[in-house]
Amino acid sequence: EAAKAYLKEHKDAVETSTKIGSLLFELLEVPEGGIKFEDAVVIAKSIGSQTGIRPAFSLAILWQETRIGKMQGGCYLRNTETGEGVFIKTGNKAPKTMNPTRDVPLFTNLVGALNQAGALKTDSFHTPVSCCMVSNGSYFGWGGAMGPAQFIASTWALYADEIAQKTGSLANPWNVRDAFMANGLYLRDLGAGAQTYATEMKAALRYFGCSTSWCQKNYGNPV
Repeated sequence: EAAKAYLKEHKDAVETSTKIGSLLFELLEVPEGGIKFEDAVVIAKSIGSQTGIRPAFSLAILWQETRIGKMQGGCYLRNTETGEGVFIKTGNKAPKTMNPTRDVPLFTNLVGALNQAGALKTDSFHTPVSCCMVSNGSYFGWGGAMGPAQFIASTWALYADEIAQKTGSLANPWNVRDAFMANGLYLRDLGAGAQTYATEMKAALRYFGCSTSWCQKNYGNPV
């Protein structure tokens, strides 16, 4: 009976591993089908060795944020003075798409620099970013998060130089490896390097920017 149970568990584990291994993550910087799960693991392990963050935790954050790049934002910025935008799918007005004083100038400068370097082919008004949150019909906070790791422009600016030093090129939030690096550096600074349940949960909620019981249930626990 023990042998049968072991064989069944082994079979289930292999099947699960095969399903996970077949997942493709449609990342902007990786054409024709995306990046394989095993390749994402290799990147996460490499970044983890440099930042002290568990690869599984890093991947879980990136999965919760954007399905590791598959969903990188549902809004376009439209008004640089007010921060208003539009929902990409409908074209309807999207309030509070990006903080106009904190993030818009940094965002437009970054997009311009990446275009000049040949690393991006969209302008500031056609680059997907996250929409702001909606609860019971009310909009709160600001959207504007960029790329697989979902960094707002002002937070990205804090890590851009360190990322560039490590990669040797202009930091690009839409580049998968740069996004992984930013994720690892930020989680390091949020205390996740201690690699305990408590410190990782706290870091996950701070990454999300919310510490309520709802956020723990719908963001922290899934991570």
